[in-house]
Amino acid sequence: MNSPSKRAVSTSAENSSPSKRKHNRSDESTQSTETQHTESTNITSPSAYSTSSVEKMDIDSVREDTEYYAGLSGNLKLLARGNKPKQQRPMISDPYGNPGVVPAPKNAYIVGKHIISEKLKNGLRKEMVDILEAMKPADWISFDFLRLGYSKVEKENPVVVFVTVNYGEISREEGQRVVRELEDACIRYDLNDVEVEMVEGRRMLSAGVGDVAELLPDQQGKIPLVGASIAVSREHIEFKTGCGTLGGYVMVDGITYGLTNHHVCLGPHRYSAFPSESEEGKIVWISQPAAKDFEDTMKSLETTLAALKKRKVPDQANITVFENRIRRLQELKSNGLNIGYIYKTSGIRVRDPVPGEDREKPYKLDWALIKMENSTRIPSQGDLVNEVPSYALLRETNVPQYVTAAGLEEGVGSLTSEELPEYLKRGLSYEEIHNKQSAAENKYAKYVVWKCGRTSHFTYGLSMDIHSSVKWTDEDKLNPLISEEWGIKDSIPDGASSFSKNGDSGSFVWDTDGYVAGLCWGGKFETFLTYVTPMEIVLEDIKKVCGAQEVRLVAMPGDDTVFGKPAQKSVSDADLKADDGLEAAFGNFGAVDNEATDVDEAI
Repeated sequence: MNSPSKRAVSTSAENSSPSKRKHNRSDESTQSTETQHTESTNITSPSAYSTSSVEKMDIDSVREDTEYYAGLSGNLKLLARGNKPKQQRPMISDPYGNPGVVPAPKNAYIVGKHIISEKLKNGLRKEMVDILEAMKPADWISFDFLRLGYSKVEKENPVVVFVTVNYGEISREEGQRVVRELEDACIRYDLNDVEVEMVEGRRMLSAGVGDVAELLPDQQGKIPLVGASIAVSREHIEFKTGCGTLGGYVMVDGITYGLTNHHVCLGPHRYSAFPSESEEGKIVWISQPAAKDFEDTMKSLETTLAALKKRKVPDQANITVFENRIRRLQELKSNGLNIGYIYKTSGIRVRDPVPGEDREKPYKLDWALIKMENSTRIPSQGDLVNEVPSYALLRETNVPQYVTAAGLEEGVGSLTSEELPEYLKRGLSYEEIHNKQSAAENKYAKYVVWKCGRTSHFTYGLSMDIHSSVKWTDEDKLNPLISEEWGIKDSIPDGASSFSKNGDSGSFVWDTDGYVAGLCWGGKFETFLTYVTPMEIVLEDIKKVCGAQEVRLVAMPGDDTVFGKPAQKSVSDADLKADDGLEAAFGNFGAVDNEATDVDEAI
């Protein structure tokens, strides 16, 4: 068995990167791809307003609606904005080398350190929720915190409270009224530089049914790897769900289970946990890969193979490759696609926060354990390890520039796929995630995280330390639930390179060193963010629901590295409020807090 990671990890967050890589900084980014998400918000730009209503609008307002977010993916349409002066869109040289100038694109960045974080904890977030709940109708979806603007210097762009409301439900007048109230709330908290904007969106409340970004990975072994395609077996027609992702493996009192989302297994409209009292003893099988993905991949391989054989001069080398892939899939099917059954789930609910504990935010809980039960494919529990697929065989990570861009964002210089982990390590605590993010930000870098999912396979994104607020309901818009969520921003400023897509729900999220940070459950179409539950929160809830003594991720032994709290100088509100002198206000990060405890002991 290979070592758990090809990167050496020091005991401080500051120095957790390999020593052979120098710390650099760059604003370079990668090329974009299309965007979609699981259980997500689909931001649209439909021509929903009737001709008569458009005629009543000021022509400048119509133009602003369509051009305000030009440059960002998704054709976002502005519904309302606050009273701050509108940013002037500069002209820049044509990026494609044509003569003349063109309007600059708008970009989206993470906020970084800003006093709004403390203001939200001290009552502003609650006021914002109350304002949106008083909206008529109260059909809002989320509010996130981003920097939006035209400057390539991230902190020169204003912080924006980015509100998404359900498409077609909120009038322009009501939207404007609510935005003004939100802006007034910010001013009451001395956040005069913070802007508020509102766009329309639409939820998607199902696991993925769309096509994967490429063929399923070539599964050379029988045992499912991290990020594998899964779905409820077709024999269970009573469950309306789609395809999702097997995040990886977790050990509960010595027994190994697969871990994914509740809504991947049972659909997004069932809030209750499985099994209910009446479902005790019911077996609901999980297939790997999902039957749809198996059939689509087989059809694609067979079509390509037939085309290769029809060539005047057959390409025997490629013919052999495709024949072998088809043979392996056929062998996989003969060993049974059903890999196990649903053991227990969280249902869909919000965690009760504990006053005074920052980690105890009201997160959404959406997890499911799969009892692995296929002796042909899984001879023993010891075979179940959190092994990731080959980076070289999947798009994005098979492009050196993509991996290099992640290293530049992280501030560690050049990064190659050979340095990425082959096996995942233990889960990080909430505090450790925060510490690693703080250490990165104080090097003027980002805390970069990765995932491997059913649809988009390997992608990296940028962790956001300011949590979003998300409202979601069941199919009939009853029983609304409001949670705070850790957001992962798409990797490039225009929001076009998506961290996750429809069908990636259930993916593990880990950092470049291989430490697992969270469980992906959804996000929003074309609005920059994926929502993730910190892994410590997931594991603690599994422990509570299962009545277990010990719950931990399956990880290689011997890794007891602890990422303690970085040492920093005291910082005043004035330092944080404005970005002026912000960098000078923070000292060197990287010292380890000796009182920090290992997350494995905590859970």
